[in-house]
Amino acid sequence: MRDDFSEEVKRTVAARVGYRCSRPACRALTSGPQVDPAKALNVGVAAHITAASPGGPRYDPARSAEERRHANNAIWLCQTCGKLVDNDQTKFTEVELRQWKRNAEAEALTLIGKTEVASVETSRPSWPKSQGVYITESSETIPGFPRVLVGYRSENSKDFWGGSFACRGTLRLFDSHGWAGISDFPNTMNGCSAGVFMIRWRAAHPDALIASTLGYSPELILGETKIGSFGYMYSNNCEQPLFRFADSPDSNESTLVDIYYELKFWQATP
Repeated sequence: MRDDFSEEVKRTVAARVGYRCSRPACRALTSGPQVDPAKALNVGVAAHITAASPGGPRYDPARSAEERRHANNAIWLCQTCGKLVDNDQTKFTEVELRQWKRNAEAEALTLIGKTEVASVETSRPSWPKSQGVYITESSETIPGFPRVLVGYRSENSKDFWGGSFACRGTLRLFDSHGWAGISDFPNTMNGCSAGVFMIRWRAAHPDALIASTLGYSPELILGETKIGSFGYMYSNNCEQPLFRFADSPDSNESTLVDIYYELKFWQATP
């Protein structure tokens, strides 16, 4: 006998992710209008994270029938992804599916009432998968921060360790002063898989040139150096973003320049 979800559970699970597939590589909308103006269609499914009956994908005999039917054991997927995760249970484990569920629900929460902001951000390039130092031609070509990062979670104004941190600010750079970092940046020399950070930045003057890199400290540089007026960086919790005045376009040979930055920290999750 299968421990199937009730219709109420299905509706709740779908609504909690905005009727979008919870698989990070998909995120397809699963509900919309039919030709008949009085009807809607649905191509989503409330899939069992641990199977509804013995022999099913990821079946857990330790769970009760009530637990198997509960919304906590359901993940909303499009029909294609629902079949995919059940056909390859070795690859798509319970741990991974629960992470997808948490991330999709967290993303849906951040988007409530923010449709216009979301549409602007999705017009930007995607955040890169590889960590490193990047330079762009304008603010508009700096990627938006991802709302979901598999294996990690992020909280507003919190650092890797859950401490409060001002994630937006200004950094003033002086000519001949060498590398400068953000004050009290929370990097550490140990446990380099505990978190990652992302930073987007631009020079206050669009023609000012800024050198950017990654390092343990201003005295210990690790990454390559790139120069530009707009950029972004992505690295782990053992490193920090570093900046240096490179050149000024001012005819009066200005010896300082400000940069504006925005940070996002991610903490590793089970």
